[in-house]
Amino acid sequence: RLDAIQLFVNIDGAGYRKGRTAYSFYNVDDRRSKIAKELFDSVDDLVEGPPWYQSDHAILAMQGRPALAFTTELMEEMLAGLFHAATDTVDQVSANRITSLAATLQRLITRW
Repeated sequence: RLDAIQLFVNIDGAGYRKGRTAYSFYNVDDRRSKIAKELFDSVDDLVEGPPWYQSDHAILAMQGRPALAFTTELMEEMLAGLFHAATDTVDQVSANRITSLAATLQRLITRW
């Protein structure tokens, strides 16, 4: 049920080796977005990015549910030359960025 969703998290394109991980909020109340931003500000490779609607989180956001999306701050570059292309290989991914994001999400869920 949609009304049971407290937060939908979408990770799409995060971990790209060239750029930091960008996040954006959708329908997240001020109190919770403040908690998340305080946590995210303590992580060097996270940056607030612009809203984008080209992925799964948009479906829930359009239904009024809170969502949090992670991608790369270099999304246009990734979409133009990597996404679903032969060049979209594991060497384009930073394991450190993925690990950092996973640890940050664990801390966010604990605080949520």
